[in-house]
Amino acid sequence: MEQPRFIDRSFGDFPRAYRLALEAYVGDPTDEAREHAAGLGELAAQSGVSVTRVIRAHREALSAVVPLTPDVESVLRRARLAESFLEQCLCPYDSAMFDARVTREGLRRSEATLAACRTQKATLDEALASMSFTMSHDIREPVNAIDEITRDLLEDGKHVLDTETRESLKRVRSRAAYYHSLADGALELARLAQADLKLEEVDLSGIVDSVADELLRSDPTREVTFVVTPGAHETADAGLIEIALRHLLGNAWKFTSTRGEARIEFGMAHRAGRLTYFVADDGVGFDMSDADRLGIAFQRLHPAGEFGGIGLGLAGAERIVHRHGGDFWAEAEAGQGATFFFTLDATRPDVIEPHPRRRRPRAEEKRAA
Repeated sequence: MEQPRFIDRSFGDFPRAYRLALEAYVGDPTDEAREHAAGLGELAAQSGVSVTRVIRAHREALSAVVPLTPDVESVLRRARLAESFLEQCLCPYDSAMFDARVTREGLRRSEATLAACRTQKATLDEALASMSFTMSHDIREPVNAIDEITRDLLEDGKHVLDTETRESLKRVRSRAAYYHSLADGALELARLAQADLKLEEVDLSGIVDSVADELLRSDPTREVTFVVTPGAHETADAGLIEIALRHLLGNAWKFTSTRGEARIEFGMAHRAGRLTYFVADDGVGFDMSDADRLGIAFQRLHPAGEFGGIGLGLAGAERIVHRHGGDFWAEAEAGQGATFFFTLDATRPDVIEPHPRRRRPRAEEKRAA
């Protein structure tokens, strides 16, 4: 159905458009004219015309469209038609207000669900902390005893034990050290869940620079380029955020170790309206079908013999991010590297564009000095 010419016009002169539509309706109140009235109201609502402005335009148009004449019945008939036209025009506004009410109710339910989830999470964190302390204590004592006994056997029997026995005892000590690390990891997770946040302005870029320097010094033979976006500042707990960044950068350092030349980047950008930070690498990556295992403590995505660690770093980083009210997720592809994203409940508008800086490996810097 073709709409009247006045409906297609700009609403810069809305009162005139309304008067023309009202005249057409009162003069010929057909079903088609009624649909045109509703169409005018829908266009007005979509164009941001307020209900008050529609009613004002209606009052201004009434004197021209419904003039007072001695024919009282004609005046009343045209007035009723004008009232019906106004109702048709306001129908889209009623729908919009209903949708807004539904949306607000949905938001209230979502907020209530979120509050309940946060309460449940706090309870679970407390239970996890208690269990972690108990488990760490229960594991540490027998593991220490095993380690001490095998160490004494190796030292006291170094002249009498055969090679196979010595290798077996070394394997026992290696496993004891692994379980000792698990106990330490459980304690660290407990502390992360219980530690009080001491909020202050934190220079994230500065922390990344410092950690990158340490990593490069730890193995001067590696050819790794760190790209660090400057000026990343957040209100956060400095100690916990440093732990999270150390975990993320250490993870990238570890899983790029098989590359002759590697690249690790720390940056930030707006995603879904939130300031989002990321640590990206071009290492071995992983299959995204395993992504749901990232936040689970002591879970590993790669064989233990291929890469070291106990599967704690990413779980710890995720818990720290959640402590700051943020989100944590990853994007990766096997053989193509991985990127870990996190937010810290910050929505600053003054996002600083990345200005990458190439960092030479320490071995090269020493040669240049």
